[in-house]
Amino acid sequence: MNKPADLKPRNLSAAVRLRLNEIENWLDRGLTRHEIAEILDSEYSFSVTAKGLEMALYRTRQNRKKCIAQYT
Repeated sequence: MNKPADLKPRNLSAAVRLRLNEIENWLDRGLTRHEIAEILDSEYSFSVTAKGLEMALYRTRQNRKKCIAQYT
């Protein structure tokens, strides 16, 4: 049986949620969404496009805002 640490995300949204801080740091350092999509595409078994990454980032950020607002 796989340990939780061994499990990888099954889709782009899960990968973005898992690595949001890292992705935000890449964006702050000047990497484009296209470059980040290429990095993620090479690391995971699912396809990653710049547009898909943009949509997943938007959804994850919106969800994070809702969670923060709920607890403040």
